[in-house]
Amino acid sequence: MRITRDLLLNSARDFTARAIKADRSITAAYLTGSLLTEEPLIGGTTDIDLVFVHDLTPPFPREIHRFTEEISLDLYHHDQSMYDQPRALRSDPILGPAINTTRLILHDTLHWFEYTQAIVTAQFDRPDHHAERVKKLIADARAAWWRLEGKDTPNPKDMAIYINSAELTANALACISGLPLAERRFMLALPGRCQAVDSPQLSLIFSTLLGLSSFDFSHLEEWIVSWEKALYSPDNPTTLPPAAHPHRKLYYLNAIRSLFEEGQLESVLWILLSTWTRTAVSLPGRAPSQKDYALFVTALGFKRNIFKEKVSALDQFLDASEERINRWVQEVGA
Repeated sequence: MRITRDLLLNSARDFTARAIKADRSITAAYLTGSLLTEEPLIGGTTDIDLVFVHDLTPPFPREIHRFTEEISLDLYHHDQSMYDQPRALRSDPILGPAINTTRLILHDTLHWFEYTQAIVTAQFDRPDHHAERVKKLIADARAAWWRLEGKDTPNPKDMAIYINSAELTANALACISGLPLAERRFMLALPGRCQAVDSPQLSLIFSTLLGLSSFDFSHLEEWIVSWEKALYSPDNPTTLPPAAHPHRKLYYLNAIRSLFEEGQLESVLWILLSTWTRTAVSLPGRAPSQKDYALFVTALGFKRNIFKEKVSALDQFLDASEERINRWVQEVGA
């Protein structure tokens, strides 16, 4: 089957129409994510990022649905109260850009969402609002880093905090010149975003922090096999994060294969590390794949006796990024 943007849009519209008939609490539905771009596919796969806004608290925040093996639907459920202060959403680094950029509203009771969006988009790009979005990301990155103070063992939970802090920092830099970076394209886009703010070295530091640039890539294919077994084992509990949902398997695996063939090995490694870490946090400590995960992060340089050094290096990355962001804030007069 040939996957086209029209096919994806029609699938989203049909799904939304059926959902509205079954659930009267849905007041708005809009698309976000890669479907808003001209090239949503990697390795012949993509997902449809769809947001349902409800006039009551939804029972769960997120669902994964299968359209085909290559296409999954990533469905977010929002309580309408999240949108009660639309002017404040101009400074939200995640929800604000999603509202501002979407032009694909699939359902809107009494044009409520259009009204909210109009308020959000008004002066959205004003320098002070832009600066607030960037500063919130870097502040969250620093808050995550503080949780690692005194840690000397790279267990899955601490690894997740470390990666989250580094990712938030990189995204803060990226958001100076564009939208937040998506997971699968993160390492493809980050060098260009850092170059755009005259700080290409910060992208290199990010790769070094996570061990991406010094990894022994001769064993990468073996690690991909271990990663696949860990995330998509039939014995896994159903409470794992969305990345490990069976309907998301080809979304990640085909992207990894495509990037591998293109020689984008750091991008492959980033996807493995990001998704495997979140899964490892949710798996029991004695799960068979946890030993493989520990070996994987060791191969990336996260060893017990040097984890404090890694945390210190992350601190330096944060310092350098904060300095660059502060200079930019002064440059734009925010």
